[in-house]
Amino acid sequence: MFQNIRCAKAAIRIEGPLMHDNYLRQKLTHYFHTTRSKNPSYSLRAMARSFKTSPAHLSQVLSGKRPMTDKFALKVSNKLDLSPLEMKMALAELSSSDETSLPFDLIEDEKFKLVSDWHHFAILSLSQVPDSKANVRWISQRLGIDYHVAKAAFERLRKLGMIKVENGSYHQVPKALHTTNDVPSSAIRKYHKQNLELAAGKLDEVDVNLREFSAITVATSLKKLPLAKKLIRKFKADIYELLNVGKKEEVYTLSIQLFPVSKLNQLKYFR
Repeated sequence: MFQNIRCAKAAIRIEGPLMHDNYLRQKLTHYFHTTRSKNPSYSLRAMARSFKTSPAHLSQVLSGKRPMTDKFALKVSNKLDLSPLEMKMALAELSSSDETSLPFDLIEDEKFKLVSDWHHFAILSLSQVPDSKANVRWISQRLGIDYHVAKAAFERLRKLGMIKVENGSYHQVPKALHTTNDVPSSAIRKYHKQNLELAAGKLDEVDVNLREFSAITVATSLKKLPLAKKLIRKFKADIYELLNVGKKEEVYTLSIQLFPVSKLNQLKYFR
């Protein structure tokens, strides 16, 4: 079962465009000015004809008064000969929401605090393994955790109505879960710290063919972070769709870290 635990960052979640200027709108505006500098007679009407739209529509798109549809975005991407990555970034930015299309139930922070230890979500996902048993000793052995820890977590999930026991096995009651997004939470921070510690141990314990660790370091602008976070969230959903289909054998956690290693001038970027 998909458990989507978010990182706690900003205090306020801002709805609306991800960036001050839409990426494709910037490219489209640049195309117009570049073409006009080479040909002073090049007009908005001429540009609209080349993009097979009306001058009024193009004017509203360029001014930001009208959102760009996916259909028009593809037309612009093809016309401007954007790379596959640029097209992917542009289409991700146009999405009306940063949530995935997966069905999910929101778990409020107060409830999440009670189950924020990593093994609670491992127990939920373990219910999908064919030979799963509502047996604490079996759970503790499968997850490599103390029997008493497994027992307390299992009973807690049961009392909270998050699992249901039937015929010697159990299943997750809520749909896929996700926490609040971009809201400060000590419980979410605790959960991610635990997963980082688990990941460090797995580097030595797990065969390289059964794990994947990778990292990139790049200089960038903080203005690109909202879109980067959105692409990461879409990637998580794509990976879930891939791994969730077919036979279930083991429980895996995908943990993605994107963080600064340079000293941030926070007054400059967040004032």
